[in-house]
Amino acid sequence: CRQGAEGRVDARYLSWALSSEGARERLRQLVRGSSMPFLAVADLAMFEVALPSIDRQRLIVRIHALRRRATELSQRLDRSLEQLLEAAVGLPAS
Repeated sequence: CRQGAEGRVDARYLSWALSSEGARERLRQLVRGSSMPFLAVADLAMFEVALPSIDRQRLIVRIHALRRRATELSQRLDRSLEQLLEAAVGLPAS
């Protein structure tokens, strides 16, 4: 990470950034070895992650948490609606 003016990193942001598909793909490209894959420390030390201001990092983390929560709620709603439909037509609940 290249540290911004504040020089601070929110661990939740870093976790999100490293879990992103783009970062995972870049890390996959750094993996060496076939029978026992590994990441060289030198390669990992050169791996860069975008590091916005700490306020922006926290905003990104909040947005990501809201997105996860919205997905959870959507899945719960889908299950509830499915149960209502099954009950309406007299099917056994799954």
